[in-house]
Amino acid sequence: MMAALVLLMEALADATKLMGVAQKTCLPGQRIGVVVVDAGSPMALDEFGKLGIDEAWDLRGGDSATQADFLASLIRECRPQLVLGSHVAGSAELLAQTAAILQCSYAPGCIRLERTAEDSFVLGRPCLQGRAYAEMAFSGDGPIIVAVDPVAFWPAREGPGRPVEVHHVQLCEPTSRRKVLEVILGDPAQLDLSDADLILAGGAGMGSREAFETLAELASALEGALGASRVAVDRGWATRDRQIGQTGRSVSPRVYVAWGISGATQHLAGVRSWERLIAVNNDPDAPIFRFADVQVLADAPSLAKVMLDALATRQTARQESEVGR
Repeated sequence: MMAALVLLMEALADATKLMGVAQKTCLPGQRIGVVVVDAGSPMALDEFGKLGIDEAWDLRGGDSATQADFLASLIRECRPQLVLGSHVAGSAELLAQTAAILQCSYAPGCIRLERTAEDSFVLGRPCLQGRAYAEMAFSGDGPIIVAVDPVAFWPAREGPGRPVEVHHVQLCEPTSRRKVLEVILGDPAQLDLSDADLILAGGAGMGSREAFETLAELASALEGALGASRVAVDRGWATRDRQIGQTGRSVSPRVYVAWGISGATQHLAGVRSWERLIAVNNDPDAPIFRFADVQVLADAPSLAKVMLDALATRQTARQESEVGR
């Protein structure tokens, strides 16, 4: 029996984290497979043997419905106990479609996944907009389809390597009876903070409501979510549901950009984890610079305005170029 089938879509950077989850839940003698969708060269698949992968599918072409049909048929054939992917837009959509086809359990946004017995697992995920934590127990033959938050897990351990059985699959034109008619995106600035990959959070250093509105526009232009410190909320620049910190929301974005936030312990207590923390502040001694991966010594309101204007100019130039073709 296959222990886990790992789905890779947006970035191979998440590969080692997802493989780490698969390694941790794999019993001796069980196999691990990986499906790579339109990402990476076949040569990259050969290297997965170092991460304990036994079999790989290089999947190309097709729309999301056709890809979900293929993934469902592969799951029926291989009978993995777990199907793993990242809790990001493309992967989560494909995993959800596949779970609907198979009528099996689907758990998104998990930050804990452990095997408790041969056929039993415990999963944990934030709930109630990050204010609570839920644990779920699953048992049986499976499969359980899980979208995990990669930043919550350790990378896989590399071994001496093993041969990887590679399958190249080219999907034909869409054949599924299901069809995505339209994807309706909400305002990114109003995106739930617990679901955001990119958060632009403003603090007292933004200086005014007008500057904070500029930051909200910048967050929308970058398809990120708007966050705020307690001081910004208390001054009426942002609503309470945007507050991050000990008395606000807890978040785990990939990229967290702090604009004019000093970096008090109470605020950073709400940022559980990140891949990249960028701090913009005009105080070289701001505490947040000690935690930041990238430190930008600048006036936060001015930089936000410059970036927003630059994005608008770029968008205008692109539109004019398209009209001229």
